[in-house]
Amino acid sequence: MFISNITINNTVICEVPIIKTVRSIDWEEQRKKFEERHQKAIRDILADDGINSVIRFAESVESPFPVAHALEVIAESQIDDVIIPVLLNVVNKKLAQFASGYVRSRHYEQVWSWVDGLDKLTWTVSKIGQFLSDMPFTEETWKFWR
Repeated sequence: MFISNITINNTVICEVPIIKTVRSIDWEEQRKKFEERHQKAIRDILADDGINSVIRFAESVESPFPVAHALEVIAESQIDDVIIPVLLNVVNKKLAQFASGYVRSRHYEQVWSWVDGLDKLTWTVSKIGQFLSDMPFTEETWKFWR
């Protein structure tokens, strides 16, 4: 049984499970179902009202990271052009978390080939710093920017 937290257009975007001590629960399967629901909701918002509505939605939820992750999974590359250069250096805490979550998810799924394809020529030092802080803390990250 689940308690629905947030519903948009009759689509559940966030659920909180009621913890039971049942050995037969497949947590991985439940996680995948949650992610599929999140992706469907974000896909619907994006299709109905565009990326600005997804961004406004990310501002309205308690944790923007699941919104960012769901968007990353379904996003076309042109979404990168909106989220990364524009939102990486914002003052709004939730938008910064949203952009950070998107960058982290995108890198996790597509690794360095995605980063290599980004147009970074117009990025400010501040945006580069924010972007690097969202990358894994590895030698490869720092070599990338030399």
